[in-house]
Amino acid sequence: MSKKRASVSVVVPCFNCASTIERALASVFRQTLLPEEVLLVDDCSTDNTPLLLEKLRNDYSTDISIKVLSTEINSGPGSARNLGWMNSNCDYIAFLDSDDVWHPKKISIQYNWMIRNPKAVLTGHPVVVLGKDEKLKEYMEQEINVSIVEKISTKKFLFSNTLQTPTVMLKRKLDIKFIEGKKYSEDYLLWCEILFKYNQSYRIKNASLSCLLKPVYGASGLSGNLWRLEKGELDTYRRLYDRRYIGIFSYMFFSLYSLLKHFRRVFLVSLRKRR
Repeated sequence: MSKKRASVSVVVPCFNCASTIERALASVFRQTLLPEEVLLVDDCSTDNTPLLLEKLRNDYSTDISIKVLSTEINSGPGSARNLGWMNSNCDYIAFLDSDDVWHPKKISIQYNWMIRNPKAVLTGHPVVVLGKDEKLKEYMEQEINVSIVEKISTKKFLFSNTLQTPTVMLKRKLDIKFIEGKKYSEDYLLWCEILFKYNQSYRIKNASLSCLLKPVYGASGLSGNLWRLEKGELDTYRRLYDRRYIGIFSYMFFSLYSLLKHFRRVFLVSLRKRR
């Protein structure tokens, strides 16, 4: 007997991810409640990722509908997610990055909570950051139960993005998407806009249903990457000001606060690299 399916489209942006995409996709197929479809979006990879995506579609499509899409030019993960989003068919969208994995109960817990709470337009949860694969098996086998779900405060969220992209599930029919071509902080901008417009976003506090297998910041060790991330966040605050979600004083305050966080982050990453 086939498993019950959730009305969830899983969108995975893919760029030169041949070494990790199979692991990410395997975590989707280990779900206790399977999604109805997976959309793999190649963002003009220069390695053998496109060939591998076709192979994975042929290998797995008997279990779940898998679509392989391609962007016309390399535009970043936000544009790739938009393409998958626009070609999806389910009631909900769940995002997964090609180098991260989900706990087997991720969709079951998050989807069922959103079905029971239909006013919610977006949910997220904490993540586990392992950095390496050694403890992945232990993480995947741990039991997870949910008891605490809180509404996300817009004011608190402006201080810090507490929603890593692989934790987010949202309603497909939202009329806001990622900004095309924005490659840094594109997710933070979208979450902020959804918070301001709908005021119905929630976070599961005590269930880490996604696992990151790289440091959140500074994985490449290049301070230039951190600065591009910072410029992306500053651009996010500017766009929120331009759209009148925040006033001039909030814009100035959060921009300064973001810069202070950036310099602290650079310092911490440099310490980590010296160890």
